[in-house]
Amino acid sequence: MGGIRRAADGLSIAVAALSLAGLAGAMIPTLVVPIPAMLDYLNHLARMYLLTGAPSATYAVHLRLCSDLAMDLVVPALARIVSVQIAAKVFLGACEVLVVTGAMALEWAVKRRQRLGGPGGLLVLFSLPFAWGQLNFMFGLGLAAWGVALWIALRGRRAGVRWAVHAAMVAALFVSHFFDLGIYGLTLGLYELSKLRERPQPFALARLGGFMASPLLLLAAVMAVAGDGVGQAVFHWDDFGLKLGWPLVFMNVYDPALALLSAGVVFLLVAVLVATRKLTLTRTGAWIAAGYLATYVLLPRMMFDSQYLDVRMLSAAGMILPAFMATRLGAILWRAVPAALVAGVILADNGSVAWAWVDRQTDYRQFEASFPLLERGSTVLTAMRGEADRMSDEPLFYAPTLAAPARGAFVFSLYSMRGMQPVEPRAAFQSLAVHDTHDYTPPTLSALLAATKGQPTVPAPLAHSLQTYRNLYVIGRPGPDPLPGRLTPLYAGRSFVLYRIRA
Repeated sequence: MGGIRRAADGLSIAVAALSLAGLAGAMIPTLVVPIPAMLDYLNHLARMYLLTGAPSATYAVHLRLCSDLAMDLVVPALARIVSVQIAAKVFLGACEVLVVTGAMALEWAVKRRQRLGGPGGLLVLFSLPFAWGQLNFMFGLGLAAWGVALWIALRGRRAGVRWAVHAAMVAALFVSHFFDLGIYGLTLGLYELSKLRERPQPFALARLGGFMASPLLLLAAVMAVAGDGVGQAVFHWDDFGLKLGWPLVFMNVYDPALALLSAGVVFLLVAVLVATRKLTLTRTGAWIAAGYLATYVLLPRMMFDSQYLDVRMLSAAGMILPAFMATRLGAILWRAVPAALVAGVILADNGSVAWAWVDRQTDYRQFEASFPLLERGSTVLTAMRGEADRMSDEPLFYAPTLAAPARGAFVFSLYSMRGMQPVEPRAAFQSLAVHDTHDYTPPTLSALLAATKGQPTVPAPLAHSLQTYRNLYVIGRPGPDPLPGRLTPLYAGRSFVLYRIRA
């Protein structure tokens, strides 16, 4: 028995060491490139500059008690000792560390060994929600995994200690991202239900529910007094068919073919291991998996101004479920082949990310070179040259938002929604403000031009944009002037053209 324990301990050390080595390798692009090529990252970076004092006649800073604030609190504090750009990358690095170590900590709390947690965290490290640059969600999900691990580790301790730790985690998750708080609460609830071996007494359930919910009720009371919230109570269940497609493209946002291949390898590997009884869900794992699946199916596309919530459940499942899986791999071949396949997927996806990030630095430098051509305090519009550019040029969609701190410009696509971000358009620009998070996505050029002819093809704030905006970035490989006589080209990069809009 002692030999078995020593072998298990040795394997845990090896898995943990390899997982941390994989994390270090995955963080190299974050350390090397000036600006990570993530969809939302540049939008967040622009806001960080405004929060740290970049002069602006178009935006004002309004800090209030709301969710989705982790980056807005951490980066300005770090920017007192390092540059804003470095502070933002430090925060991104912290997100990556939390995701992988949170998965590892949870598995250790459940099993007292390391097997699948670290690899699970690495597999989702650059999955779709994270690669989109949803950094507050990424930060909060890592915290949530740590919170569930602490809940399990402290389960036998005094109620006062457990409540204090739980309350602190609830407050931290609320500030980080409200959806992560929901994942944390859902996971704890499913965990506790799975531990009930007989019909529970109503009083016992009420006591447990009160214990878990009391910190959130305190937060709700404080918010009610302060008059703050977590976004608009708007729910959209459109694009329901995407729920079938998300698992296929979930693994890699930069290379659709590699995403499909990665998903195929992982799904086939899991199917073989399950069919041969080499991989099973524990009772608790079955409860959590069922709850996650039901939540994934029922979740709307948008809720409280947060978009694509359902696909975020896939990231949560990839991090949390491995802790509740049991493996019986036995022979060395059953260990080596799955390990090699998982390592190959991780390395291929990380290599794809590194290549995409390095390649996009040329575009970012060209955007920065174009900013001096903008008049200070002017207005900036963004459009895609065509639908074909949507996937390949996603990392460029919000590059023009950096003109807000660089030139004091109003950029329609800069995230600045009341109750969601601590930055808002000043009164003179409120008529141009976006009121639906989906509308921040740049429209296609054809939709923008159709709107000038009275066709309702763009959000209301953009209906007369060619009359109200001064500058237009067209993202996509340079092509012919889309509106001769109205547009004057100022700068052409390899993936965009900046135009001056004539009155």
